[in-house]
Amino acid sequence: MEHLAISVDWSSRKFLERRAKDPMVRRPRALEPLLLPARRNDLFVKHPVLGDLNLEEWLHFHAWHCAHHEKQIRERLP
Repeated sequence: MEHLAISVDWSSRKFLERRAKDPMVRRPRALEPLLLPARRNDLFVKHPVLGDLNLEEWLHFHAWHCAHHEKQIRERLP
């Protein structure tokens, strides 16, 4: 469970660090982009396996990742 919290914290800190920088150009990747109304094409953080993800893609990843580990989390609850 700790790695879930670490990954959420890491990606959120990266977006805060990069929001004041100039627009970025996305590196090529295979996933279809999930779009945000503003800066959806020029603000992203690189995932070590999936490549560049925008904010909405990171939120989707975190939701999927937590659901993936749900059974392990429930087994540890009293």
